[in-house]
Amino acid sequence: SVNSSYSHTNLAGWYLRAFTADLRWDWETVELIAGEEMAPVLDRIARAKPDVLAATFYVFNRNAVLSVLRRYRMLACPAKSEEQIGQFEERSADAGWRDTRRKCRILVGGPEFLGDNRKFLENEDCVDAVVRGEGEKAFRQLLIDHDRPERWSGIPGFCGMVGGRYVDNGTAEEIEDLDIIPSPYGFLKAGTAFRKPFIQIETSRGCRNRCAFCTTGRSGKVRYFSPARVRSDLQTVAAAGIRHVRLVDRTFNENAGRATEFLTMFREEFGDIRFHLEVHPGMVGDALMSQFALARPGQFHLDAGVQSFGARALRQSGRLGSAAATLRGLKRLCKCPPIAVHADLIAGLPGAALAQTFSDLRRLVSLKPAEIQLELLKILPGTRLAAGSSTFK
Repeated sequence: SVNSSYSHTNLAGWYLRAFTADLRWDWETVELIAGEEMAPVLDRIARAKPDVLAATFYVFNRNAVLSVLRRYRMLACPAKSEEQIGQFEERSADAGWRDTRRKCRILVGGPEFLGDNRKFLENEDCVDAVVRGEGEKAFRQLLIDHDRPERWSGIPGFCGMVGGRYVDNGTAEEIEDLDIIPSPYGFLKAGTAFRKPFIQIETSRGCRNRCAFCTTGRSGKVRYFSPARVRSDLQTVAAAGIRHVRLVDRTFNENAGRATEFLTMFREEFGDIRFHLEVHPGMVGDALMSQFALARPGQFHLDAGVQSFGARALRQSGRLGSAAATLRGLKRLCKCPPIAVHADLIAGLPGAALAQTFSDLRRLVSLKPAEIQLELLKILPGTRLAAGSSTFK
């Protein structure tokens, strides 16, 4: 796991581990921060002598993860010469590199592989298999058949070389009933020394927004964990003494009734936990505002996805809600004393010239949110924007 900072953890790894626990693999989790020195990481991986090395790729860690995988494959591959690995073995003579020179399958996934993966796999021979899309089911089958790669060509979501030919099996099979995924927080016990500043929790997957720049709303479909499951996970987190939770749901309030039910739960049952929620300001209604007004000061930190107030930019990006509704909702949120609002803008959206960005900033400044974040548009793999749809010409 390569994280953007010490504060973050890789929730994907915990999910994959929980979903494959009955297969009885021994797991070794190796975490580092992008930019961290690589030699100790390679040394630790070598000592584990893995049969499988798995990693998740995001836009912020792609280069760092590739650096680790390339070096590990070079150092552990029997086809490489003694001269190529000698320098590292001089620094880590007891690391046991020669013991690792057997076949280690390298499996990768994550948002960076939602597009066409052929060129990546042709260029990166350090990787044995790519999973496109939701990872649990595909990763589980890859572990089951880790020593029989000829069977990988039947796994939905698999991309890779099988028998000398490139195989692309589309998108991985999604899990409809999310509650069947075992809780990823099984490692947390009362009194657990979880040292990170916050922990992440997922209550839904997907997004009804079909934003052309986002990897999440590709289908416009949303699936949910049950309130009972979310309550159970939060109880585990609270018992471990963790007091800051970030929900990774793309749009917490896309279902107003469910969001109101959860806010009531958060206030009444987990009042000493601070929640970070991503909301669409254009979908903020009276029931939601009532819950925010009742909250203790500081309990809810809202990440409000404005992106743009330009009607053309919203329309061409495929984002739900009008600019007027977004402005009204944001005004209400910024005037609610108990909550802190972090407002997001994106510069460079289709249909939004530089003048629109300055206009958006002036409007936001006048509303006085706690924070304003302006980011440049990223062209992410698998998005409609990356595909070059005629919509954006």
